[in-house]
Amino acid sequence: SYGGELYTVRFESELLAELCNSVEDVAVDAVANATQHILKTTIFAALLTAVAIPTALVKIANMIDGSWTLAIERSDEAGKELAKSLLFSQAGRRPVTLIGYSMGARAIYSCLKELARYQEKWEEYQENEANEPKKKAASKSNRSKQQLGIENMREPASILEDVIVMGMPNHLSMRSWYLARQLVAGRVVNCYCKKDLVLS
Repeated sequence: SYGGELYTVRFESELLAELCNSVEDVAVDAVANATQHILKTTIFAALLTAVAIPTALVKIANMIDGSWTLAIERSDEAGKELAKSLLFSQAGRRPVTLIGYSMGARAIYSCLKELARYQEKWEEYQENEANEPKKKAASKSNRSKQQLGIENMREPASILEDVIVMGMPNHLSMRSWYLARQLVAGRVVNCYCKKDLVLS
């Protein structure tokens, strides 16, 4: 039995539902493309060519403003806010396990990258503290923490116990994955399917 506290973060429900509906749009586009190939062999080929360029421009504009891009951006922002919440929270000091699926997994990955950024600041501060004489440290300690933006902050490497991400729509760079791995005391599990056509 689990004896700890359990919190669930739910964000952008309408946007994520819209994103699911966009998969249906991809299927409709596939049927439309098949129809275009059939029409290219008929007398409508010249008319089809005249319409193809404006249609392609509209599709590109739609992709830029589409629900996928918006969901990606908001997931990344949610991850940064989650990191700040974990770092500066006065609610408790117990280790945290993060579990996320799809855009939630991307938010967790963004959180890990933000925690890694703060960990570098934390280590820089600790190194400066160790190198300064004791008298100067008392006067410069608070000012240095304020300058680095780490005042009243927990050490980032002491927050996460385990991380599980499933079906994350993101390419992982080895450097950011390595930095993220250093922040987690326990296991980091990345669940994915190599045959997933949506995420590939």
